[in-house]
Amino acid sequence: MKPRRPISGWLMRAERLAAVGAVAIPMAAAVIFGFLYLIEHGWIWYFAMVSAALSLIAFAIRRWPRRKSARVQSPTAETGVAANPEWDARAGKAYEAATQLIDARLAAPLPWDQLQPLAIEVIEVIAAHSGDKGKSAFDFTLPEALLLTERVSSRFRADLRRHVPFSDSLSLPPASRCAR
Repeated sequence: MKPRRPISGWLMRAERLAAVGAVAIPMAAAVIFGFLYLIEHGWIWYFAMVSAALSLIAFAIRRWPRRKSARVQSPTAETGVAANPEWDARAGKAYEAATQLIDARLAAPLPWDQLQPLAIEVIEVIAAHSGDKGKSAFDFTLPEALLLTERVSSRFRADLRRHVPFSDSLSLPPASRCAR
């Protein structure tokens, strides 16, 4: 990749500033002249009252569904993990047992040091309900491990993009650079 010349970078910035100015200057002028017109004709108070009323209505509309849905959701509802309709009856029972265990244990917030034992307990419940009777919690095949890795990483990626600003622009350096 060729190094960018300083003049081309300046021209790109100037082009962006010109585009923003072409939109912002007429908009600012319209707003200023609009307010002057409202003040001149004595309508500024009516405008302020209508604006405040519309803002309150918009605020109420945005808050109403959140308050209503927050009362109904269980701790596992926000994860977006739902039962797959293609599962057999045994897998469905394992999912229900795991969901009930998680909901019961997360009724109150857990400290960080208790999350790993809870995860192992959930895996053991799923293994007990879905696998053969002699299987342990970590006795699974390679395709099952790859499927688990794929599902967890895709959900983690979605959560990162939704909750961590600028996560797409973060880069992880190679291990050799971290050791220095």
